[in-house]
Amino acid sequence: MDTLSSAILGAVKEGAVTRLLRPFSNASSRQNEALLMLKPECFLGGEPEAVLQLIFRKLEAFGVELDATLVMEGPVLERLGIIDRHYRQAAAFSRQASSLVTPPERSQMAQLCGLDGPVLGGHEWLALHPQTSAEALDAAWFAQKPRKLRSGFYAVPFQSQDRPCLLVNGFYPAQAAHF
Repeated sequence: MDTLSSAILGAVKEGAVTRLLRPFSNASSRQNEALLMLKPECFLGGEPEAVLQLIFRKLEAFGVELDATLVMEGPVLERLGIIDRHYRQAAAFSRQASSLVTPPERSQMAQLCGLDGPVLGGHEWLALHPQTSAEALDAAWFAQKPRKLRSGFYAVPFQSQDRPCLLVNGFYPAQAAHF
């Protein structure tokens, strides 16, 4: 695992857009497969080697066999829609809350947020406010103390073009950009 750890860290340090470090072999007789995605935070601290070693030890302790290893940067993930598929529900509401929220959900949002108004997702809100960055929206979103309606569906009372609105998943544009 030390060789694989070094290869991963080298590819991340070099800024490899996409690099296959270990090809898929399909040689295992195991029945189950899983995809493990490491978030950028794994590589931002002072000891990314220790983080990788911990991950590898835990996988080994549970008898997990690593087959392929692929390093991909954010632009590749975005082009392939991987983050949006991974966070499917949150992404859908951020991009299309105005058309996806049902009348009962809207009523629940209005009650939780103490406000009734138009519904906008994070990406929809940013499209109406192009001068605002995803990071600035994220900070303003969390300052409003989001209310959870269910998994992948959060709302806050907000302002849009000087009018109150119900903002859904305002955190998601910055989260997706982060990856």
